[in-house]
Amino acid sequence: MSFKKDLIYMLEEFADLMEFKGENRFKVNAFRNGANTIRRFEGDFESAVDDGSIKNVKGIGKGLLAFISEFRETGKVEDYNTLKNEVPQGILDILSIRGLGAKKVKVLFEVAGIDDLIKLESACKNDVVANIKGFGGKTQEKLIDELERIKRESGYIHLSRATRLASEIGDILESSPDI
Repeated sequence: MSFKKDLIYMLEEFADLMEFKGENRFKVNAFRNGANTIRRFEGDFESAVDDGSIKNVKGIGKGLLAFISEFRETGKVEDYNTLKNEVPQGILDILSIRGLGAKKVKVLFEVAGIDDLIKLESACKNDVVANIKGFGGKTQEKLIDELERIKRESGYIHLSRATRLASEIGDILESSPDI
């Protein structure tokens, strides 16, 4: 993936993780809106970051600018990695389900201890989710459908992820003196 797409993905996931952890909603929205601002950015985004003109774009504040700069310089963001390590890995899988936002995932986690797709599926099949305030039978049925879709597609990999993995493998092979 490109720098811009990777950054947008990371910003959106960072916002979801912050929301799940109960961070200030204004900060969460700033990062979510920042991802949208970058998505709509026309022109050469990487050049705008490199020459510093990105700071003049409406919606790019100091916190977001620091995030972008760190990612551009190092290929990672310490705050993002720290937050990601504080949240059970399965939560990220649950956050990827259509129709479930960070607030609902947090409710599932806090009320029923659901922290991975297996526990979510079990809770749905045992009518646990339907009995959680804010959910219900229809939501539970939609979740079951989504989980079935995820199972069907589990043997596949999204093209953008496959491209990124292929690029990483290529970089490793290129740097190897034996090849």
